[in-house]
Amino acid sequence: MKKLIFGTLFLASVGVGVFSCEKNPEIEIPLNTERKLDIEKVELQNILNNLSSEEKVGPGWWEKFEKWVNSHSGRSQEYLNGQPACSGGGGCGPCAGICIGGSGLTIGGENGEITDSDLNSGLRPLLFTVILNSNSPNDYKLIIDIPHQYVEDFIMDGVLKLNNDIALPDFIVTPLNSNSGLMKSGTYPTVINSKNGDVTTIVNLTIE
Repeated sequence: MKKLIFGTLFLASVGVGVFSCEKNPEIEIPLNTERKLDIEKVELQNILNNLSSEEKVGPGWWEKFEKWVNSHSGRSQEYLNGQPACSGGGGCGPCAGICIGGSGLTIGGENGEITDSDLNSGLRPLLFTVILNSNSPNDYKLIIDIPHQYVEDFIMDGVLKLNNDIALPDFIVTPLNSNSGLMKSGTYPTVINSKNGDVTTIVNLTIE
């Protein structure tokens, strides 16, 4: 009888433990679990292949504008006057995205080089290329090339994560004869250049 009672109590305690875990889960979901990508990786690769092809026939993706920009690395989640202050050295570690606080996106040099002062302030060089789908006149996308030495500042688990829409600066939208443009929030896959280690991703745009 004592053994039976002991066994019943043991099962009851296990049951309580299971239910408490369901209410307050301690399980960490791996970063590489399935997620919705705003552009599929095969689509990204197809677009890049189309742009690099020397045998363009018929409609496709066409480069409209290319410019080096400087962007904060997204390493700070601190706030200043109610706005994200991306100093580049936040204790929380990388957020794997483009930080829109501080000076946000600023015009860069011609070759992507930036000063030590820029680096210390959290700025990193990125190559922005706006492309247009000639099959759909309003379908713009943005190619972002990240130099290999700064990949970890923007990319985590193989994706670029933009938590918010980000306004494009005038020096990018003006050459497009437009009034405004937005990099659309989302989770975007990346591809690695096997020769130099640079990383490329493509982001959805709205241009008005």
